[in-house]
Amino acid sequence: MPVRNDGSGNIIFTAIGYGLEDVGEHIYTVTEVKPDLAADPNMYYDPATFRVTVTVSYNAETGVLSVSAPVYDAAVAFVNIQNPSSVEVTPKATKTTSG
Repeated sequence: MPVRNDGSGNIIFTAIGYGLEDVGEHIYTVTEVKPDLAADPNMYYDPATFRVTVTVSYNAETGVLSVSAPVYDAAVAFVNIQNPSSVEVTPKATKTTSG
């Protein structure tokens, strides 16, 4: 389920519902969806992949279905780099003469 980051770079996922049929371990992969590179050929998009695991369990004695807190293999952070194709500088100078 693709999601977009907000203006501050935060990625907010929607809640995932689980039922009795989902008891067990669930592994999710978080990657960045890269836009068409023709849109900005000077942008490097991070190819990192992160794994998130949650475990759904059911206690038959209490009738309680529960989900563990997500376990991340690493902090999810994507670092994109813009490499400009060229940079321009206009030097400025002054000349002073004396004598």
